[in-house]
Amino acid sequence: MRGASPSGSNRVLGRPRAEALIGAAALSGGPCVVDASLIGQGLPLDRQAIKRLCGVDLEPRILAALEPDEDGEVDRGARDAAAGSVLELARATAQSIGLSEALAEVVERAGVLHDIGKADERFQRWLDPENQHSELLAKSATPRHRWEATRAASGWPRGGRHEDLSARLVQAWLAQNPAWADPDQRDLLVHLVISHHGKGRPLVPPADDGSMRNLSTEVNGALVEVPVDLGIIDWSQPSRFRRLNDRFGPWGLALLEAVVRLADHAVSAGLETSRSRLDD
Repeated sequence: MRGASPSGSNRVLGRPRAEALIGAAALSGGPCVVDASLIGQGLPLDRQAIKRLCGVDLEPRILAALEPDEDGEVDRGARDAAAGSVLELARATAQSIGLSEALAEVVERAGVLHDIGKADERFQRWLDPENQHSELLAKSATPRHRWEATRAASGWPRGGRHEDLSARLVQAWLAQNPAWADPDQRDLLVHLVISHHGKGRPLVPPADDGSMRNLSTEVNGALVEVPVDLGIIDWSQPSRFRRLNDRFGPWGLALLEAVVRLADHAVSAGLETSRSRLDD
């Protein structure tokens, strides 16, 4: 991954404008590290990795979105987030840090779609080895010491990544909807889905799979179908990752990833745990 170089930022705003923004921030006593490619989105970078380099501490933003208002209601739809809605929490956080409406929509959609690869029947058998649930599950109640045994029995390959299937399904949906959003937003949607567990930067490691089946499921109201073989490598991801680094800057892109990832962590941990700590 390339560093946060001036050339990466200047592709968006041009060298004089980028230098002026960085200089103005330093003179004003503000952040002295600036990802100029995100200035237009209201995201100057500050002094400390996502918090240090992006100038946005996402943890209190997420916790604020989970706090009830004066009527006892959780604001911005985060009541749903506490019950399991990553999308509402991701959008609330995106809005609170000043993302444009277009970017907030991509973040929200990534929150909706990030786990759709879990619809694979092998993954569902892993989550529900006793077949006790009729609905699709996102989490398992199986004790940790049984995870490897239930994984092997389910047929899910060791090291297989559900987010790889999620991104495949998103790409299939995008192929059916060529008019949706601009190229940057389309790239970003795929990347936020595939990277929400820290992989896909730029590749998701392949698993020893070889399955010949396809997965058919609904994405945004449309039926899509993709192969489930987790040994298939998405060779389009490295160039997508490069384009997004050029567009948003490496730290800006990391910030966008963090919005989805921490919203997912908060929902997975549950409301009370989220209020104590959101770190991975």
